[in-house]
Amino acid sequence: NKHLVHDNYFKYEFLPQLLLIVVINLFFAITHLFEKVSKQDQTQSKPVLIGNKGSRKTPISSENTSCIYLKNGIIYLINTSGDQLILSDNMDAYEKLLPSEDFFRANRQFIINKQACQSYRSVSNGKIEVELSPKSIPILISQKRASSFRSWINSK
Repeated sequence: NKHLVHDNYFKYEFLPQLLLIVVINLFFAITHLFEKVSKQDQTQSKPVLIGNKGSRKTPISSENTSCIYLKNGIIYLINTSGDQLILSDNMDAYEKLLPSEDFFRANRQFIINKQACQSYRSVSNGKIEVELSPKSIPILISQKRASSFRSWINSK
């Protein structure tokens, strides 16, 4: 029976195995940090919407968007200054594009920004009426969506 200390294991095999383990762990640590940084970059970039007013196209940051709504088959955007612009895509596309922590699909006609919610109150049959600024537009949220709205408005 040979003793481990007198064997060549520590001299020839242990160090390369230890180095291999350290290199593999460094690779995974760097990969994890890279993924974390790239996710932060994705969440920090806010989408920009292109609104039309006449023949002029205006870029509007999602942070400056009060709401997006559908009326007579046309999709409008109201910015925080109260200006109304026409958008070219459909409501589902804007619902997917805008960050869900900031925007809520109130109903088929409205997507609202949390920052624009001036007040809300319960109305008949468990529905919620939301008032947005700057134009004080009253928006009804159905009984089905009411609990989702309360969770969303109370979140961070």
